[in-house]
Amino acid sequence: MEGHRLNRHELPVPRISLSQKRVKPLHAGTCLLSLVLLFCLAAWAQLAIPAPQPAAAQPEAPQDALGRTTPQGTVLRFLIAARKGDNDLAARYLNTRRAYSVPQLLDFIEKAGLTFGRWVRQAPYSIHCGVIAKIPQATRMAGLSLAEQYAAVELFRGTMARHSVVAYRNDNAGAPDQVSFAGNAWLAYVPIRMSDTICVQDRLPAGAAAVLINQTHTYRDLFLPIGSPEKTMFDAIDGIRSIADIVERTLSSLYRTTNIDMARTFFERLWWHDQVVFDSTQLSAVV
Repeated sequence: MEGHRLNRHELPVPRISLSQKRVKPLHAGTCLLSLVLLFCLAAWAQLAIPAPQPAAAQPEAPQDALGRTTPQGTVLRFLIAARKGDNDLAARYLNTRRAYSVPQLLDFIEKAGLTFGRWVRQAPYSIHCGVIAKIPQATRMAGLSLAEQYAAVELFRGTMARHSVVAYRNDNAGAPDQVSFAGNAWLAYVPIRMSDTICVQDRLPAGAAAVLINQTHTYRDLFLPIGSPEKTMFDAIDGIRSIADIVERTLSSLYRTTNIDMARTFFERLWWHDQVVFDSTQLSAVV
């Protein structure tokens, strides 16, 4: 084919049979390894070795009261609380330490050789305060022990991330008696207003002469509407007069029994709503 240039696409393709290809032989160790594996599989079945048991289910981690299950959710809830101006709740989302529940805290106090006195702010835990006093279950909750009431209210509110209590040693004979409005001894209590309490007198609910608010409460349902006779008694609180003196000074003596009952209810409500504390150092029997 002189004078004709072959194109590379026209070049003949050589045919090579499989017998002509050089196949690299397998290493002898490969066959030996295969035999060993086959022997091991057969021997394993004859040894009757029990199969490994599945791992036991791990107990679920305790649920966080604030719902901090993921970092993203925690940050989102923090931003929502901060946007609403609830700085206390926002700060709780930044506290990653798991809080004691009420039963855990009371158990800890007992095992430490202490006696529970009261909550520093007790209105959030009370079935007598806020929206909890108005729910249908409030009557049934009143039949529980105080510890069970506190635990139930904690579950109802759902966002209690920390607790502050007053506790005493079990062997402390000088520990103060619990505040009680049974009998007549409460008439000798000297009420003292809490410094964080304000008395609101505008935009009031129907029938109210004022609304008392403790500004340290973070739950907005914790406020105390009072009527005109109750406001008269509240205005007479000066940290010096006893409840008996206040009743005598502000209410008519013609209805003593009725006035005493009204004063009992009113001052007990003030106590539970963190509006007052009582000086009982001069306590004496009052009939």
